[in-house]
Amino acid sequence: MEVLISEARRRHALGTAPGRIFAELAVFADPREAAVAVCVALGIARAEAERSVGAPGQNPEFWDLTGYARLSRLEAAHEIGGLLEGVGVFHTPNRR
Repeated sequence: MEVLISEARRRHALGTAPGRIFAELAVFADPREAAVAVCVALGIARAEAERSVGAPGQNPEFWDLTGYARLSRLEAAHEIGGLLEGVGVFHTPNRR
């Protein structure tokens, strides 16, 4: 997890959007862990990030990047990243 957080921080420092950071990490890592890593990289407390994305094993069909018809793993990761960003999972109160 620490490697994911470090990479998410690096990409955030480069100005990459949170949804894209998620997608790029989730292709090679557990998508749920990638979402938590992005949250932590943005300054969201890990406990809050864990609550926000749900417990491990919760909603497995959502986190399964292979379960999206006609989408590659990368395309599915981008779709989920956009959704997570859109519903505010990566929102921090101090960010404008």
